[in-house]
Amino acid sequence: MERYFEEDRLVLILKQVQNKNCITLTEIAEKLDVSTRTVRNDIKILNDALSDTAFIEGEQGNYKLYIVDLEGFEKKKEEIFKYNSYLDSPKKRMAYIFKKLLKSNGPYITDELAYEMNVGRSTINGDIKKLNEILGSYGLFIEGKSNSGISLSGLELNKRFFIMENLFNLIYFDENTDERIEKIVEDISKKYRFESMTQVAFKKAVVIMTDRVSDGNIIEKLPNKYYDIEKNNMFKVADETAEDIEKVFKIEVPIEERIFISIPIAGMRTPTNIEAVYQVGITEDIEKTIDKIIEQIEYELNLYLDKQNLNEEFFYHISFMVNRLKFGYLLKNPISLEIKEKYPLAYKMACIAGRIIEKEYDVEVPEDELGYITAYFGAYMLEYKTTEKYYRIALVCSTGRGTARLISTQLKRVLDKDAVLDLFADNQVTADILNKYDIIFTTLKLKYNIKTPIITVRDIFDEKEILLEIEKAKQLQKLSIPVAKTGGVSIIAALIDEYKFFLLDDEKSYMENTIDMIDSLCDDGFVDEGFGERIIKREEKSTMVFDKSIAFPHALNFSDDKIVVAIGVSEKGIKNDDGSCIKLIFLLALPENENQDDTVLVRIYDEIISIAQDENIVNEISMTKDVKTLVKNFIKLGIGSNL
Repeated sequence: MERYFEEDRLVLILKQVQNKNCITLTEIAEKLDVSTRTVRNDIKILNDALSDTAFIEGEQGNYKLYIVDLEGFEKKKEEIFKYNSYLDSPKKRMAYIFKKLLKSNGPYITDELAYEMNVGRSTINGDIKKLNEILGSYGLFIEGKSNSGISLSGLELNKRFFIMENLFNLIYFDENTDERIEKIVEDISKKYRFESMTQVAFKKAVVIMTDRVSDGNIIEKLPNKYYDIEKNNMFKVADETAEDIEKVFKIEVPIEERIFISIPIAGMRTPTNIEAVYQVGITEDIEKTIDKIIEQIEYELNLYLDKQNLNEEFFYHISFMVNRLKFGYLLKNPISLEIKEKYPLAYKMACIAGRIIEKEYDVEVPEDELGYITAYFGAYMLEYKTTEKYYRIALVCSTGRGTARLISTQLKRVLDKDAVLDLFADNQVTADILNKYDIIFTTLKLKYNIKTPIITVRDIFDEKEILLEIEKAKQLQKLSIPVAKTGGVSIIAALIDEYKFFLLDDEKSYMENTIDMIDSLCDDGFVDEGFGERIIKREEKSTMVFDKSIAFPHALNFSDDKIVVAIGVSEKGIKNDDGSCIKLIFLLALPENENQDDTVLVRIYDEIISIAQDENIVNEISMTKDVKTLVKNFIKLGIGSNL
């Protein structure tokens, strides 16, 4: 959910660095619930605004405020505070109105608000209208008339959620948190080994609860689902805290208030030290949900996730996330977009997981949470990527030692540093010698009966073309020849040949074109006769139109033990029943082998997703008329090189 009042960060950051002799980026970021990257950017803005009167500088992670001209600094600070004051923008005025109505014991006359804020009645009415639009998503609203007074209506719980997610710093930042609350929260956090982010969120809830209960604003009744929190092993934290608050502040903390302060704990971020939450345990329903996620990813993407290899933190993350979503406690993910862009396939897997969770628990999974799930899947794929063995490579030359060294040097730039490359003259080799190698590069045609894959090279060659030939050999011969990490190449281009490239018929539909492709592949022996029927059945269950301009039909194939990829292109685009205009069809036939290495499939998915994200690349590929031009386009466009 959008945060509506974040532009006060500059004021809050300046206050923090001025009030403390030294403060870390992490401390500031956690206080403001943003990323350290955001704080760095804000500090740059502040330094520009302070000009030559003062500056904020970091050394070894610790940031300090250095004042050069005290009088000038005070003037600049006053300007910054004024610019970011409540009254200089609609957002600040809306925050002021909300705070006044929240603290008011009765209706507030609009004219009084206008007088306090030094603005006209029409301005106030406009701000109230906009504020109501924001509050609506929280089930809150401002009611009443200008003459008789206006008031804030809605559930007390929703008011608190709105404060926690939007206005906590505005309402409580300038009011020093009671030291007694600070100590209570700090002691509890140490006892249960809360990480700093959980401690900050927990303190917010305790501060709000204590303030509202002290003012007589209690939560009288909660929806039934909230009372499930009492069954959580960590509910005892809320009980202990509530008892301490009752003793210190002489107030009664009923069960509903205890449930409220336990929400940030039940929905905490999974801690780095996972042992700290072992006492919570993973419930049976979470186990079953994760089983369904794995099953659906396997069905939709043909990727096999080993449940035993999923990080233990992932299970706890799903458990805490479900609690957050059930109880309306939202976490902000400041790098959600970056994670989505960096790990496109992992994001696709997260979306599948999100759909399962929404169905199982009747909740909505927002983008922030999808970003967190993406990070777990991305880490899984990186950690359990197939380890490649050392490969022995032979280079056979007939053009002299100098040229041979030149070719050898070029190959070493392409191959991984751990690959062993041996150089031979043509009169030095025999079939027995060459068959001991994993792959052979040669400048001449070899006459021997050799089982080892052979790639012919020129004296000077294009490295991308050689990488493409290596990739073809890897897939056709099931090799895992290591190449340099900077030498990525498109695996789709490596698997495409003249038999797997198709110009689509603009007069036919998406499925008609797909069946035409399948029939041709079947005639050439690449797929079995039942492959087309399996594609049709999958399409009936769930469309395989991957993007508005890309389709990705895929199914198991029983006629080959290797992945088969075909591509169909249409410059104009072919119409689909859902109204989309498809320019590219990536047809994928997967071998029936549950123990297959998913590395190739993951790379294919990543390439297709990266293509789908760039309309210019889609258009460029769709205009291709033959397979040679297609391969050149993939190389020219750098597809696969950055994956």
